[in-house]
This record gives sequence, structure tokens and C-alpha cells, in this order.
Amino acid sequence: MIKVTKISFKKRQIAKSNRRSNANALRQTNMTKNIHNISPIIKLELLGIGSIRYLEVKARLEEALAEMGLELSIHEIKDIDHILENDILGIPALKINNRIVFQNTVPTVIQIKSALKAVLQETK
Repeated sequence: MIKVTKISFKKRQIAKSNRRSNANALRQTNMTKNIHNISPIIKLELLGIGSIRYLEVKARLEEALAEMGLELSIHEIKDIDHILENDILGIPALKINNRIVFQNTVPTVIQIKSALKAVLQETK
């Protein structure tokens, strides 16, 4: 009789654990859906001529997007005429939703993430 009680207690623990796992999975799915709904709204443009600093900004941008779970395409603008049309002071430059966020600098991943979070807050 005692063994049966212990087994049923273990079954209850396993059932609770499964419910928690399902709830967490559902939350993550909802968060992912929300991000995918917002993602097309954000437009990223990376302006530069392919220098070392340009490649470093691109790598950090991709890392920030991966850490945030965003799947966005990066529009790379390397044509000098298009770069000059944007009235930037120096390259590399990063534009988010047609707003110059960084120019003539290599921002950290944290700085890029905070800029993306600010844009996400604006779009809500």
C-alpha cells in the first residue's frame, strides 16, 4: 500500500513538471510569434564600403539579432552614391527604420541591442 502511494506521488510530480514545461513552451512560442509579427516592421541598413570596421559592425549586428531572437535581413549599402545620399558624417553607419543610429563608429553588441529595443518599444 505504501509503495502505491509513493508511485502515485511520483506520478503527480511528473505530471506537474510536464504542465510547467508545457506552459513554458507555450510562453516561448507566444514570444516568438510576437517577435515575428514585429520583425517585418524593422528595416536595417548597413552603410559602408566593406572595410574591417564595416565587417565588425555587421558581425556585432548579427550577434545582437541572434541574442534577441530576431530574424531580420540586413540591407547592405556599399554604393558610394547611395551612401552620400544619406547625409552621414562617416562610415560605417547603421540605420534602423530610416533613422541613422550609429555613424563613423563600431558600436558594441549591447549598444546595438539597446537601439533595437528602443525601436521595438516605438513600434508597439
